[in-house]
Amino acid sequence: MIRVMDPGLLATVQDTGRFGWEDYGVARGGALDPVALAWANRLAENPVWAAGVEFTWTGGRLQIERDLLLAVTGAVSVALDGAELPPWSGFWAPAGSEVVVGPPAGARAYLAVHGGIAVPRVLGSRSTDLAGAFGGLEGRRLRAGDVLPVGAAPAPGLVPGRVRSLCRPLPPPPAVVTLAAVPGPRDDLLAPETVAAFWGRSFRVSPAADRMGIRLEGRLPGPAPGGGLLSEGMAVGAVQVPPDGSPIVLLAARGTMGGYPVVATVSTGDLPVLGQLRPGQVVRFRAVDAAAARRRSLARQAAVEAVPVREWRRQPDGGRAWLPVPAPWDGVFRRARRVPARVAAGTGLGWMDSLGSSREVTAPVAGELAWLAPEGWRAQAGDTLALLRPLGGWREGEVGSHERTRCD
Repeated sequence: MIRVMDPGLLATVQDTGRFGWEDYGVARGGALDPVALAWANRLAENPVWAAGVEFTWTGGRLQIERDLLLAVTGAVSVALDGAELPPWSGFWAPAGSEVVVGPPAGARAYLAVHGGIAVPRVLGSRSTDLAGAFGGLEGRRLRAGDVLPVGAAPAPGLVPGRVRSLCRPLPPPPAVVTLAAVPGPRDDLLAPETVAAFWGRSFRVSPAADRMGIRLEGRLPGPAPGGGLLSEGMAVGAVQVPPDGSPIVLLAARGTMGGYPVVATVSTGDLPVLGQLRPGQVVRFRAVDAAAARRRSLARQAAVEAVPVREWRRQPDGGRAWLPVPAPWDGVFRRARRVPARVAAGTGLGWMDSLGSSREVTAPVAGELAWLAPEGWRAQAGDTLALLRPLGGWREGEVGSHERTRCD
């Protein structure tokens, strides 16, 4: 079991959502970044539809009451009993340990556990519907003192003492985000200048954002949408234009019906990006047809699934000696950090440029960075680029005699 010590601003149990009930007015719901939840489940050796915990805006603190394989994705940091772990990682948490999930890099972070969060299914899903007050844990947000049950599952392959992480953690949305969207289906109810302005301008994410939708700052010109439109079904990603002209983008927990004209619908492949938008970020929309939107969705899914995974082993002699970080190939070094500094395992230290290509140089363990090669330093493969004093953290190792886990 997992005991919630501090749920942060908003934490709920979510899975991939409940399907087949929208005819009855029940929203699909589920994780607003299904890609991050799917990766958490993969790292925890679960099926992608297993339920986990979604943290919004802030992280949380958990007490582990029996030995469990956990995974955290989307957070800027995660610590086990005070020891920092690589980002986007799966790891063993022994009974009695404390896990601290740092704030999300975007808007949301996810925690998965091997076996899944075993709250009862409601209408085929364990997701929390806050508006309907059902699903999840008693249909509500998590509170301090809550105990989350964990489902039974076969023994995982990851052994204690090792950590599994993504070679390239998925980045949060940039400061300016361009979303692919299919025009309509109700843009014909809006003035031509309103539609043209929508595709040609930028908007800012307002603080009025929750699991149901995101209100954008930036009033569209033209007359207010006319009345008389009958309420109709609303897709996830629909961009409504209310009478005040400030667009609203609907998310997975939206109401299934609506009466404002829909100027565009965001591509399915960009919905995970929507779920990670924070207030203040700038959003633009790019028109695509339905076929292009589908190709974009499939390409994004393939790119995410192709991200390799590595394993780490505990560095046994942390703090005893300086650890050199070698150059991966011949080239010119570009610095990314100042020294001295304390860095986590996997933190970027700089890049090696050679013949038009670039390879990132990362810290192999958590440690104190005491020296870093200067900007423009010319080095050969194997030359020392940095010196680290390990903190007893995690270092890339081998899964077994047949498989290397280093990321190329």
